[in-house]
Amino acid sequence: MEQKIPVSMVIPHHSYNLKTGDSDIALLRLNQPVSVNRFALPICLPTKDFSERELLLARYHTVSGWGRRTS
Repeated sequence: MEQKIPVSMVIPHHSYNLKTGDSDIALLRLNQPVSVNRFALPICLPTKDFSERELLLARYHTVSGWGRRTS
């Protein structure tokens, strides 16, 4: 079930660099809540402690992304 929810506010990362694309991430405030279902689920982000303890030591990682690096 597709949900189209308007974005009311974009909060870019404070270190975002338009030229290099570094820190290309933002928080989006939606106009209404998302209906959670089997196609739309919340995600869990790791804590800083877990990231430093576990993720920095890992040899391989999986990264997901959307959008384009160029226009």
